[in-house]
Amino acid sequence: MRKMAFVLAGLLLPAAVAPAVEIESEIKEVTVYTDRAQVTRSGAVELPAGVSTVAFPLLPPGLRDESVRVRAHGPGVITGTRVRKVFLETDRRVEVEELRRRLESLRDERKEFDDELEAVGLQRKFVSSIQSSVAETTSRDMLHRPPAPDEWEGVLEFIGASTGRLAARARRLEAERRELDRRIEAAEKELRRLETARGREGKSVEVTVDSGEPSRWQFELSYQAPNAGWRPSYDVRVRRADGSLDLAVMGEVRQATGEDWENVDLVLSTARPAIWGRPPRLSPWHIGLRRPAAAEAPRERALYMARQAFDDEKAIAAPPETAEARRFEGVSTFHFPRPQSVPSDNEYHGLVASRLTTPARFELEAFPHLVDHVYLKARLTNDWGFPLLPGRANLFLGPDFVGNTHLQYLAVGEETSVFLGVDEEVVVKRELVSEKADTGGLLRRGTAWREVAWRITVSNLKETPAAVKVFDQLPVSRDPDVKVELKDSRPAPDDCGELVLPGLICWELELEAGEERAIEYEFRVEFPRDREVEGL
Repeated sequence: MRKMAFVLAGLLLPAAVAPAVEIESEIKEVTVYTDRAQVTRSGAVELPAGVSTVAFPLLPPGLRDESVRVRAHGPGVITGTRVRKVFLETDRRVEVEELRRRLESLRDERKEFDDELEAVGLQRKFVSSIQSSVAETTSRDMLHRPPAPDEWEGVLEFIGASTGRLAARARRLEAERRELDRRIEAAEKELRRLETARGREGKSVEVTVDSGEPSRWQFELSYQAPNAGWRPSYDVRVRRADGSLDLAVMGEVRQATGEDWENVDLVLSTARPAIWGRPPRLSPWHIGLRRPAAAEAPRERALYMARQAFDDEKAIAAPPETAEARRFEGVSTFHFPRPQSVPSDNEYHGLVASRLTTPARFELEAFPHLVDHVYLKARLTNDWGFPLLPGRANLFLGPDFVGNTHLQYLAVGEETSVFLGVDEEVVVKRELVSEKADTGGLLRRGTAWREVAWRITVSNLKETPAAVKVFDQLPVSRDPDVKVELKDSRPAPDDCGELVLPGLICWELELEAGEERAIEYEFRVEFPRDREVEGL
């Protein structure tokens, strides 16, 4: 009756055992975490009755000894395991040595191309010098005797034919040299991969078993290897016609463990895990009274600078966005339905983990104080059963690629907004209408003021209606002697309720197809007439 044995790494081998039997094993499954990978190998070997040692050779040198696990199916038990550091012999590096010789030959061929191109260059210079000397000689000879057409024709034919032939040869050599450079680059990349995968240093896992009878044993070895990881990325495709988004969830996997993963069962796990295309953020627009340098005492100036520094520090030390501070309550995994291959080249390879379609509400937002564009935004809810991890996203409007953005962490059931780049069919423009100032007088007890009027124009070039939120801002006073007032706004501002920012004003516009609407507003700033306002 066969039994299954399971043992952890670190058990001591018996003092005397037979020579180790090397087992041929293949990588069957790999679980990739954000900072490492767990590799599972399997293989079978015939063993006699009694004590035998089975060796898994040529394992990567970065293998973590404490992570080794061994399962065995056979008529007996595992009595010990050991992880050994080994140094590979020269005859196991034949592939590397052959590639080095081929690379050396390619580089020698590259030097031959350089020499030949240099020779062609000298020939072209010589023909060019003949052309110049012929022109000078001919001009001089024409003063003494008439030119001979046969001589001219022969010289011109020689110069023309030589110039064309040498130019064509130079083009051919340069094209062949570029192709050779690509072959050299590919060979160098392959050499780096092989040297990483087949360095002179490696590890071997030796397993000692006590078999009750001659039999074929099945072994499964798993271990963790560094220099591997994955990161999420996304393709977001907008389908405004039916109000939905197509979301392709991808895992970009890289590894330099020293062994290629070929046709393995690949699992991506979030366990132990460690914007372009969106509008810029508005910041409070602060104004205040400028303090005359001559009137400030050193201590007063120092206190003022300290207060400014404290305000800046509070802004920098503010809590990060919620997505960055989240802690995962569970673990999400992505198991690919088909075998995958990832070479040990330390480059990212994109693999599609899931394709989803979700309802979305599309909105347009404009920030004309900062940019002359209108941005498309989608609101969506995570109803997919697993959290959405932070990652880069490629944006598509229909078949067209329109840019990149960054998706934040999104828990199951949580709602978020995704900016999808600029909507070219809605145009916004902001222009100064008027600016007035009064330095104040006796009747106003020394109060000065400035009034500024702006006009924002929004044009809908679509053939369908468009709802646009327009954000702008008023200056915010940090000084009690400076007062800011919104004198007039047509239409009146709305309570958009999304951005909580001092001085923020917002309008919600419903535009018909082809319609243009204007927003006009004016604000007033009052301040002591003997002081100067900065930041306005």
